[in-house]
Amino acid sequence: MKKDNVTLGDIFKFKDRNAQTTEGKVTDTDTIDADEDAVADTTADTDTTADTTADEVLDDVDNTFPPAEEVVELDPADLYVSKYTFSEDPTMGEEFTIEMEFGNKGETDAKDFKWEWWSTAYGAACDGTIDKIKAGEKKSVECDYTYNSWSTYATKVIVDSSGDVDESNEGNNTSSKSVMPIHDVAQPDLYISSYTFNHDPVQGEEFTVNITVYNQGDAKAEGEFYWEWWPTAASHACREKLNGMVAHGGQVVHCTYTYGGWANYATKAVVDADDDIAESNEGNNTSTKSVIPIH
Repeated sequence: MKKDNVTLGDIFKFKDRNAQTTEGKVTDTDTIDADEDAVADTTADTDTTADTTADEVLDDVDNTFPPAEEVVELDPADLYVSKYTFSEDPTMGEEFTIEMEFGNKGETDAKDFKWEWWSTAYGAACDGTIDKIKAGEKKSVECDYTYNSWSTYATKVIVDSSGDVDESNEGNNTSSKSVMPIHDVAQPDLYISSYTFNHDPVQGEEFTVNITVYNQGDAKAEGEFYWEWWPTAASHACREKLNGMVAHGGQVVHCTYTYGGWANYATKAVVDADDDIAESNEGNNTSTKSVIPIH
């Protein structure tokens, strides 16, 4: 065996008798034993030797070690609704498809989160779970639905509806739109078909107002509604409740009144005074006439 000194700073990696690899840095007190056939490493310090049958020389004298990797922190995921459309305009009683697409504008993958579609402002009609949307990618989902009635509905799509994903922007998870399903259904249509007095009003004398409320629509007026009679433009003198009205049916109501003075009064009879009934024609609920009491 030959014993040689080595240069300070040399790194040696070698296997012991148990074939375990050991690595260490040479200090100013170390000597390295090597076989007769040991050769110098490729660096300039030719005194460095190692056992060529088992040992491997590592040296950083000429900066051959790779630099340490730089740790880069990525921004969180950023989920948003990139598409919210319908396969066709919703029609009452007919199924349609809601088409939704979700994207991730962040630098981190979004995993295991939920989505919802709300057909009205009162709750979700469809929901689901997505396992992953990678950073910079998008994913599409669909939902089938049928409106069985019509109104102006506030709908919305929500991605990450349960708040499972930590996002850089939590304010762009919802897309909304108003929807009124197409409809062609029978509706009630209330109007004043007759508005008369039992005699011409005379100052200081009581008279009776006769009003006929009629439903000329093809559907029953469901629920309560009110009629009113106004002797002047200032306020009503009579107001009473009616409990619904069948299609093509009517009812005669009465109001008694006495004018204490005289003038040219703007009078009117009104049906569905509080707009309680949804009608096919909301513009024919009032009948008017001018009255000058005899004096």
